[in-house]
Amino acid sequence: MDIFPQAAARARRRISLWKAQSVFRQALEDPFYAVRLQQAGLGSAGAIGAARSIESLLGSLPCAGLAVYRKARPDLRCHYPETVAHPLFPRLSASQPKNFRTRYPALAGPLGLLQHLARLHPDYRIRARFAVLVLRGPGDRDVTGSDRNLLWEAFQVPVSEAFIGFDGELLAWECEARCGMHVNAGAVFEDFGGQIYFTSLSDREQPSIRLETGLSGRLLPGPCECGRPGPRLSAAAEPGAFSSAAD
Repeated sequence: MDIFPQAAARARRRISLWKAQSVFRQALEDPFYAVRLQQAGLGSAGAIGAARSIESLLGSLPCAGLAVYRKARPDLRCHYPETVAHPLFPRLSASQPKNFRTRYPALAGPLGLLQHLARLHPDYRIRARFAVLVLRGPGDRDVTGSDRNLLWEAFQVPVSEAFIGFDGELLAWECEARCGMHVNAGAVFEDFGGQIYFTSLSDREQPSIRLETGLSGRLLPGPCECGRPGPRLSAAAEPGAFSSAAD
């Protein structure tokens, strides 16, 4: 999976209006989404088909709180992928550790797993050659400065953060400039009242529609200091650190 923001990759991964309409029609069969689409006046396949842009589909939809979403779907959990293409290193796979004697090119995993590995005795600690990628899902707690220091001291490689959807799809990622997360072309992010919400249509069975991420901040439209174009999720506090609305 090539997630570098190159023109060809953006074209391949861009959500088309046809795909969005197809996902919304499928969401009509789910009671949780059917109620929200009805509230927005998109309660029929005809109304969804009449939309002429993705923005017009999302514009009238109410935002969903993460707690309400989880209450409606108590069995839904984030699926952390076993292997992710690292956003800072093209064609470099970041893998969740399986063999503690293996030296991985890059490590990827939720914060709790990486903290556990970092606290192991050096003789039993796995090694990463190039990078560590912290995978964060909706509602997961913030990656603090002390967390980054722990991972850096243990693995001695750059640490970056990535936001994933419930299906394990990479939706936003942090570059080396630490000026927020770059938004992947497969997701739509919005900010309301200092909170960030996302719509991800990559999971056609359980799409996330205007769902609270648990991140506090705002959306920046301009280019990043690293030179990459496209919108970014900017933290409310400081570059490279998001605050969690759930904390």
